[in-house]
Amino acid sequence: MKKLLFLVLIIAAAVVGLMGFGPSIDPTLPDSATAFPYVKFVNPDDPSDVCRRIDYAGRTYLPYGELCAAVSGKDTAGVIGYLVYDDAPENTASRVIALKDTADYLMIFYDTHNQRQPTFFRAADTRNMRSEKPEFIGSLHYAYWGQEDQTP
Repeated sequence: MKKLLFLVLIIAAAVVGLMGFGPSIDPTLPDSATAFPYVKFVNPDDPSDVCRRIDYAGRTYLPYGELCAAVSGKDTAGVIGYLVYDDAPENTASRVIALKDTADYLMIFYDTHNQRQPTFFRAADTRNMRSEKPEFIGSLHYAYWGQEDQTP
């Protein structure tokens, strides 16, 4: 019985750790929400490396990473829009969220019951530069970011 209780406590601590202790992320779409269409990006170093890009505030953002530590509403500056999918243009379940302490990353959050794990896009103009990455973002080591992707 003690082992079962210990296991439940460990699982609960892990869940709380991933969710964070701060306020939750508000997924409400503002009236001024931007619909970000699918725009293809082709890696100039490898034409077979193709991904979605997001153009926002004069910058291009590319896939970068995933959540590796707790993130909460206090880390975000708010929802700026949603992703548009060619096969489901009416689907507005995704949220593109600006981060509070850096303009170099955007968070993509899916406001659905089956996926709430955010992913992150990084500004392409930070390639080959040291970028101040929030501690809750973990790199997925995409080829585009190369060796400099080893920033802490």
